[in-house]
This record gives sequence, structure tokens and C-alpha cells, in this order.
Amino acid sequence: MTGNITPSMGSGVNAGGSAPSSGPVTPSSALIPTSKESTNNNNNNNSHGSRRTHTIMSPEEANAGKRSFWSELELTGNIRNLSLEIFDLSHLTHLYINDNSLTKIPGDINRLVNLTVLDASNNKLRSLPPEIGDLCRLREFLLNNNYLRNFPCEMGRLFNLQTLSIKGNPLPADIVNLQAEVNGTSKLLTYLLDSLPGPWGGPWQPHEYFEHLWQEFCFLHYF
Repeated sequence: MTGNITPSMGSGVNAGGSAPSSGPVTPSSALIPTSKESTNNNNNNNSHGSRRTHTIMSPEEANAGKRSFWSELELTGNIRNLSLEIFDLSHLTHLYINDNSLTKIPGDINRLVNLTVLDASNNKLRSLPPEIGDLCRLREFLLNNNYLRNFPCEMGRLFNLQTLSIKGNPLPADIVNLQAEVNGTSKLLTYLLDSLPGPWGGPWQPHEYFEHLWQEFCFLHYF
């Protein structure tokens, strides 16, 4: 992975920098700001509707040892592959990998358990990993302008998802039309969930699934 890495800190504080895929992803090389507060107008209101305001730490604050907590990460620079080290950053809540040349998202994405926003628009994605359904806190998922022809049924488990953008993909007409309806995101997730095989194959049956979990719990508790 090559390109720019922009970690954004809590309360909208941001530090910009770059790092190669061979090294760890840290904001240490990014603490060379140009001003105390700098707003990146290009990212403030992007074409996907997300609002990103970057505030850069001043040299005085950095030299004084001011601590920062960055919960957002933006990767730019025509990136083709994601370094697996990124998925060690389990504290991330926002990940912006849009406007690159990514052809896939690794299944390790499910290690970002706190992710609420994922923008993967304007890439070359042809599929999504089933593990995407493990991002139970995800609220906004942007996938515009890729090469996606279908979604994994596991996406139906994204129960907190409120915004799903899928324009510009060669998806089947039934999926596009369903998502375009009122409450389309919820309807599409239900459709995917209904298509998800149950523990023993066949249609997804929630009551059977939870009954199965209860039996396992009782068995483990007994022994």
C-alpha cells in the first residue's frame, strides 16, 4: 500500500502524513502541522455526503506533549491494496478508503469492531467479504461507483446500518429497485438476511438459531 494516511483525532482533531505499507501505521510522522486549526475544504463536503473537518495540531502543542486520540483514518493515493496492519487499529470509528484503486476489502475488516462509517466509494471493488457482516456498529456504508454485482448475505446482519449508497454498480435490478424504495436500506438488509443460510443450511430462521445458541449455553453450563 502506498499513498497518504490521514489519521483524524477525537473531537475533529486531525494530523496528516504518509507511510509505506511496510511500516506500522502511526500518526507520529504526521505531527508536523502548518497551523493550529486547518480545515480541509476538499474533504469538508465530499461527493458522498460525508462531512470531514480536519483540525491540525500546532507545533507548540506537539512540542508541549499534547496527547491525541485519533479515531478516524483516511487513505488516499491510488491505493491498490490495504495493509493488514490497518486492521490492528480496532479503535477506529471512521475509515475513508474512497477514491483509490482497491479491488477487494480483506476479511480482516471485521477486526475493526468499533467502525461506524466506512466509505469505499470510487474504487474497483468486485465483491465484498462475508466478514463485512460482523461490523455490527456500522451506520454508514458508502459503495458508490464500484464493480459490485452482488452483496454477501452476511450484510443482512448490519442491524445498525442507516445509510447504504450503492449507485454506479452493475447490481441486479431487483436489488437496485429494492434499495431505492422508502426504507430501502432496511428492506435490502432484510432480504439479504432472509437469504442467509441457517446453522443447518436452508432459509435463515432466527428462532431456530437462538434456540441452538441456548442449547449450547445450557450444555456448556452443565459441564
